[in-house]
Amino acid sequence: MDSTARITAEQLRPALGSVIVDNRPGAALRIALHAVKNAVPDGHTLLFTAVSPFTIYPFVYAKPGYRAEGDLLPVAPVVSYEFAIAVAGSSPVKSLAEYLAAAKKDPQTYGLYAVPAAGSAAHFAGAALAAAAGVPLKYVPYKGSAPAMQDLIGGHVPACANVLGEFLPYRGTDKVRVLATTGARRSAFMPDVPTMRELGFKDVVADEQFGIFAPAGTPVALVDKLNAAIVAATQKEEVRKRFAELGYDAVQSSPSEFAARLREARAFWGPVVKSTGFTLDE
Repeated sequence: MDSTARITAEQLRPALGSVIVDNRPGAALRIALHAVKNAVPDGHTLLFTAVSPFTIYPFVYAKPGYRAEGDLLPVAPVVSYEFAIAVAGSSPVKSLAEYLAAAKKDPQTYGLYAVPAAGSAAHFAGAALAAAAGVPLKYVPYKGSAPAMQDLIGGHVPACANVLGEFLPYRGTDKVRVLATTGARRSAFMPDVPTMRELGFKDVVADEQFGIFAPAGTPVALVDKLNAAIVAATQKEEVRKRFAELGYDAVQSSPSEFAARLREARAFWGPVVKSTGFTLDE
């Protein structure tokens, strides 16, 4: 997220002037969200974030401290990315069908999958697959993608559900075997890997975005100006290539289209999260 934000900021400076990336980590992105929510709505303080706080967290936290719609205004998406499930290269499992069969037969050995964080989109992408397949998969939460990937490669966990880009550095090696992705169509980054939809799980189609938001009350004309600058920046070929190196697709839309996409994502993730019974307490 930090790398993508800095690439975006660099491209926005010619149109907007000084653009500073101020990391506010913690509380599953919500510290940064609250800082922007309470900022003066003059276009000078914006939120660059994964969209989970607006699409997944409303179903995870009883009191998230903000409204999914109304407290922040969608300005523009920046990139989109998919998820994937993989096993270690040393695993005897060669396909998604084999993994699910093994997990069903021996859930204690194969029915576990690492995720970068409990309550993350990757966590629920795995839950959506488990529900669609009727297989009792159980998530194993880690503190970030790096330790999850290390344990996958080391054979300490049988599978991992993660952002597709996290698996790209291992392409062409014998360390990781990606079984399936969650896109509507095969990813240009892994065209030889089937989608879950292709493999018979037509409703397991999930992606996420990084996007930019403004405090409620920001004038519409200013939101439109910011959107135009972001769209112009992310359409540049050199920017698209830099995002692709991270495993992300550059995307552009109007503020209203971005808001509609968030509503569609909530409609998808809501039933998935609720079906797991998963919640997080403050």
